Amino acid sequence: MGDFFQGARPRAQGPPPRIIPPPPPRVGQGAVRPGPAGVPESVPDKIVLPAGREADSGVAARPSAPVVRVALLLPLSGNNAALGRALLDAAQLALFDIGDQGLVLLPRDTGGTSEGAGSAAEAVLSAGATLILGPLFAAEAGAVTRRARARGVPVISFSNDRAVTQVGAYMFGIAPQSQVERILGYARSRGLSRYAALLPNNLFGATVEETMRATIPRLGAELVAEQSGLAGEAF
Repeated sequence: MGDFFQGARPRAQGPPPRIIPPPPPRVGQGAVRPGPAGVPESVPDKIVLPAGREADSGVAARPSAPVVRVALLLPLSGNNAALGRALLDAAQLALFDIGDQGLVLLPRDTGGTSEGAGSAAEAVLSAGATLILGPLFAAEAGAVTRRARARGVPVISFSNDRAVTQVGAYMFGIAPQSQVERILGYARSRGLSRYAALLPNNLFGATVEETMRATIPRLGAELVAEQSGLAGEAF
């Protein structure tokens, strides 16, 4: 993601910090439990911070604050289930980091399909979601955005396809156009002017090729070799 880590200031010597292992999140009906062989684990209906965790996180409890329901639409089954599960785990860690019982996550499985994403969106909107995070892929985004926009609920998609952006729908991923432009610009600043491209045979590869052909002439450079048709997963 391109994060920059800066050196921390030296800390004064003292007793080691007290480490409090977090208990598992409290879940609603449909708590995560192992399923039969070959069947994905079930998905919790909601994930909330257990009572008392505000003190551990250093965040003051806000008993009078309204509950904020944030939907999380991920491919928790299908070919990309491992990625979806990793993102769900990260979301639960973030929930403990925020340390606010007023925040409730509503995870739903999209199955990585447009139909699944649409059904997941209907479910979280009916559950009172005020923000939707996801889905992961551009092919799913349209089904979610149409339903969310009708309810006035914003969507932040994890896709890196600019086509998903519209009124009320935002893109969280880094667009390949931006990546290509920055890489080529840096290469040119280092005196490199002859480029080659190895591209996957999918929409991502086509987008990269289009961006390269538009950017390289502006830089006074040259595309000298290109190989397309490489096997690759859809982005």
